Amino acid sequence: ASDAAAARAAARKERRYKTKHTADAGGEKNKFTTIRSKMFKEAQAARERIHEKTFRGWVNKTMARAERGDVRLDDLFDGYHDGVALVALTEVLTGEPIGVKYKAAPKMDVHKQENVAIAVARLKRDVASIDVEPRDVVAREHKTSLGLTWQLIAHYQILHGQGWGGDDDAAKKKAAGGNVMRKAREKVLAWWRDMLAEYAEVDIVDVESGFSDGRALCALMHKLDPALVDYHDAVVGAAMAPRDALALGFRLAEEHLGVWPLLDADD
Repeated sequence: ASDAAAARAAARKERRYKTKHTADAGGEKNKFTTIRSKMFKEAQAARERIHEKTFRGWVNKTMARAERGDVRLDDLFDGYHDGVALVALTEVLTGEPIGVKYKAAPKMDVHKQENVAIAVARLKRDVASIDVEPRDVVAREHKTSLGLTWQLIAHYQILHGQGWGGDDDAAKKKAAGGNVMRKAREKVLAWWRDMLAEYAEVDIVDVESGFSDGRALCALMHKLDPALVDYHDAVVGAAMAPRDALALGFRLAEEHLGVWPLLDADD
């Protein structure tokens, strides 16, 4: 009997041990999941801030070059939400008046949605893949406005812009279908790889990692004009810090090529 009692006591102790350690493991797992989720959300928010800043800069530069000083966005989402700036941007990108009456100073959401719908309808004639709900733009949905702007950059600036190669009619016809954003990304990366093929230390695998150390930008400036930067000694040989290399590349591009930086080195 004493042996049976001892066995039951040992079994109860083992169950308590397993229960305690299972609970501890579950708590640690939940804690890790919470931390990982928080880090993911922070990284996502940081990427969104950079995208908003970049895309807003592109819109403002596009309007400034077209001498449309009446349109300047301090915030991409606020700037798009009534449709007025979006109509103006559409006119600049397409090179023609919108051709439809719209509200120049809308107060009601229904009128703002009508403005956005007018702009989107015209843009879809050129970029069939655009799929935007006007109410989402009016509601300042970040993903909607960021996605729309990237499609505009991909189509008007990259696929059909000047200087990226493949601007003949056949290339434009080919670019009109399929995944516009993927094709634009591939076209840009291919151009950079071709331009910097002789710079062995520059490895442009993708957009995220290929430009973060500043070497690609400095190498491009050296490729265009070796007198602009002592690339091999000052940048590579001296192991220039990424932030300094990026700042140098941005400054040279602005001063000598007239390319306004849409980002800071820290971005």
